[in-house]
Amino acid sequence: MLRISFTSNFKVFIKAIIFVTIGVWFFFLLSDLMVKDAPATQRWYAVYDPEEELDVVFLGNSHNYVSFNTPFLTNTGINSINVGGSGERFPSTYYNAMEVLKYKKPKLVVIELNSLFYEVDFSQEKVIYYTSENLYGMKYGTNRFLETLATIDPGNYINSLFPQIRHHDNWKSILKWKGNLTANRKQINGTRGFVSVDTVIPDDVWAKGDTQNRDYAYNTENITAREIPTENMRLFEQLIDYCDELGIPVFLVKAPIVFTYWKNISKASEEIALQFDKEFIDYNLLFDALAFSQYDFRDPGHVNASGAKKITEHFLTNILTGNYGMQVNFSNSLLLKNSYVEEDGGSYRYEAEFYNPNLVYAFYLYKDGERVDTKWYSKEAFYEFTPKEPGEYSVKYFVVRDSIKDPFKAGGMDKSSGFISERVVFEQIDN
Repeated sequence: MLRISFTSNFKVFIKAIIFVTIGVWFFFLLSDLMVKDAPATQRWYAVYDPEEELDVVFLGNSHNYVSFNTPFLTNTGINSINVGGSGERFPSTYYNAMEVLKYKKPKLVVIELNSLFYEVDFSQEKVIYYTSENLYGMKYGTNRFLETLATIDPGNYINSLFPQIRHHDNWKSILKWKGNLTANRKQINGTRGFVSVDTVIPDDVWAKGDTQNRDYAYNTENITAREIPTENMRLFEQLIDYCDELGIPVFLVKAPIVFTYWKNISKASEEIALQFDKEFIDYNLLFDALAFSQYDFRDPGHVNASGAKKITEHFLTNILTGNYGMQVNFSNSLLLKNSYVEEDGGSYRYEAEFYNPNLVYAFYLYKDGERVDTKWYSKEAFYEFTPKEPGEYSVKYFVVRDSIKDPFKAGGMDKSSGFISERVVFEQIDN
């Protein structure tokens, strides 16, 4: 008669557990080889870096990550990241926020509200792909699994939880997986989740939008607020309550859109802010004040880099430093860039990466290491010149606070160091 002791059964069980554990561990290691971290995935690097403290976390879908230039804010001394992905619905926003707050306690949580107005979509292929891709970079754990269950249809669970399967074709090229490994191990954190696009919305699409006299229309028309899915509202309330428990202030934002239905979303956003007693800013109602134009949008639903510049500068000056007293240091952000070169005339224009209306700028022009021209302090954050003689030219500039208007009472700078441009070698003059 065959007898199997409890001890032997236990040993078999332990061996099975060890085998499965090693197998799962090895399978997860394949992520570095099979999947190259996209720029959007890099947003999680800062969350999981134990040495990094975050001042501001921006949450939401693409309306969030195209609108707030987090690398610029970080360079000014306000360390920030965008967390969110394309086509994101609010359950993803909620679990992303819970994952961030598991590791960090930022000074401010900013929620762009667009994801709140859309139900989870299991039908559109593009949305399904984005929703799955948006999970990349988040650690395996409770929030990732719950987000998968809440936002992914059952037929795509495996691909979402294990992107190695979706990207299995990478094994066909040894150079691809070697490149993935190198890129992922570097963990470049420069994008901070911000996506910069220079595309401009086409003329015919812009003409169909609603871009005139928005403030007047909003305050005079009878507007019906857009409905919000019940599950989204439940999770939104939970997130607000949790942030309140942690003592983390929440600021609500609505990014601008060209679509004609902006008023319904703006009305609902305003009502939400009042209901939860949260500070709120709607950039749809600042269309005229910030002089938004066709050249600030890449499509009807998103601003481009120019629009993000206007939003970020306004948010920095009026909200982060104005309302929350965050300290700024422009010494890392005042970079010179060559914005254009007129090939026929040989003219060069250098301008500060970001213009700030509370600063004044002075420029020095150098030829072969010697200063040959000076542009004294003014509001103009650029310098133009046309080389007249052969030589190596460069531009250096200085910045001081405008004594007339200075909102940076805490942590403002008295004077910057000089910032030097790239050097331009002018070899000959056309006669």
